[in-house]
Amino acid sequence: MIDWNAKWEKMQRLRALPNQAAFWDKVAPQYGKRIGTPYYAAFRELLDVRPGERVLDVGCGSGTFAIPLAHEGHEVVALDISPVMLERLREQMEADKLSTITLVQGSWADNWAALGIAPGSVDIAIASRSLAAFDLRDALLKLHTAARRRISLTLSTEAHPLFDARILKALGRESESTADYIYAINILYELGIKAEVRLIGAPRYDMWENREQAYKKTTDILGQLTPQEHTLLERYFDEHLIPWEADGKTCVAMDYLRDRRWAFISWDKELPAPRDFR
Repeated sequence: MIDWNAKWEKMQRLRALPNQAAFWDKVAPQYGKRIGTPYYAAFRELLDVRPGERVLDVGCGSGTFAIPLAHEGHEVVALDISPVMLERLREQMEADKLSTITLVQGSWADNWAALGIAPGSVDIAIASRSLAAFDLRDALLKLHTAARRRISLTLSTEAHPLFDARILKALGRESESTADYIYAINILYELGIKAEVRLIGAPRYDMWENREQAYKKTTDILGQLTPQEHTLLERYFDEHLIPWEADGKTCVAMDYLRDRRWAFISWDKELPAPRDFR
């Protein structure tokens, strides 16, 4: 038998993923809500939220889903690890005169009941591209426990959820991951949940203000680079980074379209509960 949760944890600890509040605090001022993107439109269409339902948004960021859901009349519990992200969301709430969003600072590792998120306290629990927990099984159970009716989340179909696999290959880094969503599907199956999977396309050109910003943001995600990796990354930028025009401004971008895809995973509580439901 494959221990999918143990394999997930090993992979997460090897990755240089920004799981800490400090990282998200730092990027929060430039973090857009991205409401007009194809990803947002597809996620919102598949969400199947019913009128008047209460929604838990885990990894809410600056309010990509929390703000529009509140405008639609839903109560939203917005959970995020970053206090700066939550402050950005609070500012938008005040600007839009919204009072139906409850802000909660916390992480996947926290005791959600202690944070005020009791079992069955929301109708729907969502986690849009935010499931970076070390213990995936526990995170899935927390979403399942919090929701009365439905759970929806997205995970990458690539070997790295935040990064261009071509750069990893150029640096000679090997990934033990295949596709993130495979781990969740197998863990859910072990729990007695046969979830539905739909793919969301999110093609994009990676763009930055300048080469210096591109290099910094890339290394922020990659973590510590060896001298050889620094040389290889500079060479990769020489080959693929080109001037670009976006919104009337000159920037830089990769010379290829990255066709990212996300797996939209959902299940209803009408299905049998997990064997060790808690």
